[in-house]
Amino acid sequence: MLRKKEILIVLFIGAMCFSALGAETRTITTRNPKTGETISKQVPVAPKEADPFEDTSVLVEAFVVRVSTEALAEVGVNPIGQAPEGISILKILACLNDPDEAEVISGAKVTAVQNKQARIENRKTLYVKKETGRQTVTKQGPVAGSEISINSYDSGRTFSIVPHVQTDGPIRVEATFSYSGIVINEDKSMPPGHISFDWSGVITAHSGKPVIASAVQDEENITFLILTATIQDAESD
Repeated sequence: MLRKKEILIVLFIGAMCFSALGAETRTITTRNPKTGETISKQVPVAPKEADPFEDTSVLVEAFVVRVSTEALAEVGVNPIGQAPEGISILKILACLNDPDEAEVISGAKVTAVQNKQARIENRKTLYVKKETGRQTVTKQGPVAGSEISINSYDSGRTFSIVPHVQTDGPIRVEATFSYSGIVINEDKSMPPGHISFDWSGVITAHSGKPVIASAVQDEENITFLILTATIQDAESD
């Protein structure tokens, strides 16, 4: 019959074996430089630390805002971003008070879970009717008439994100935003114009605070892409 001390030793060895069997391992292969013999052995893998934000949802909003350079100058913004003041979110919002000088031309919102991708896509087709005059020659003479044609123009947007909530506070967001649209020509004899905006990159921002992700400028306007990432409370789902 086993004594008490021997029983404890057996139980300890059994527990160690069970722990080793249950641990995650990986194979390491080495070669003996003298003999050329290959030796493989199993080594334990350190367990991954649990992500405290694993089930956290993040709402990311994208807005494409077009502002005239004159409006920005009126609020003190230098067109090349130097003194007296550079471009800021507050300055852009101030310009939006005048619809003739600034407007939101596109936007999208999507929610994703920590380290997971989410994507939204929207497409729209606009049909434009065009009527052109034409003259038909008959036996009785020329007859004035018209010809009607209908053309289709596509527009839309695509927005995809992968949020990473970091333990030090800021949210890191990988995002891609694409927008294409049309501009109706004042001259009805001309087809609509086409505009597009494509951006892909990474931003870091605090929850609920908008940041300027990018901007493009022409002679009269600056078009901004503004992104806002907000951590969603579980109770609000």
